[in-house]
Amino acid sequence: MDDLTDQPEAEELAEQHPRWTVWRSDTRQWWASVRVNLSPHQERAGCAPFLCAGSSVELAELLAKEDERAANVRRGDHTMELGA
Repeated sequence: MDDLTDQPEAEELAEQHPRWTVWRSDTRQWWASVRVNLSPHQERAGCAPFLCAGSSVELAELLAKEDERAANVRRGDHTMELGA
């Protein structure tokens, strides 16, 4: 993170989404990377290992979608559309 004022927001997002590491780059983009390797089932279902967004709000939305997609894979529901 290039600005210490971003740290509390990043920490809050990471607390809300414990599968992810969250930071803001020096390009002012918000990023998240999944903390563990994706399984083959998760990869086939379209789960993303990295996310990028222009704001913390956008990243929060992406994180929620990815968490839902991963939960669906764990439950055996692979019907979520890619990019949904």
